[in-house]
Amino acid sequence: TLNLEPLHTEPHSPFGVMEGSLDRLVSSEAALDPSTVTFKQETVQKLFSRHWDAKTKGNSDGMKLAAEYLRCFTIEAAHRAAEQAKMDGSDQVEPEHLEKILPQLLLDF
Repeated sequence: TLNLEPLHTEPHSPFGVMEGSLDRLVSSEAALDPSTVTFKQETVQKLFSRHWDAKTKGNSDGMKLAAEYLRCFTIEAAHRAAEQAKMDGSDQVEPEHLEKILPQLLLDF
């Protein structure tokens, strides 16, 4: 098995609330299995609270649904960016690959 440290975003990232939100991955198989990775409800609540006024609250079912939506969106973005990297002849996904697929991805979701 392969132990990986929790994933962190850079300090200047607008998604700093996600920092440390992923639990340790215990094997390389788990790292490759999208069904084992998700967003914590608390993380989703913090993301939404940045754009909601103080009175607005989300219920538990809504946060579960939003977490699943974000999971699907993130996995699809990763798959499309990887495919774009292959088409560009690269074996590594770079930010420009994500930039190329982002307009259509946003239209599809």
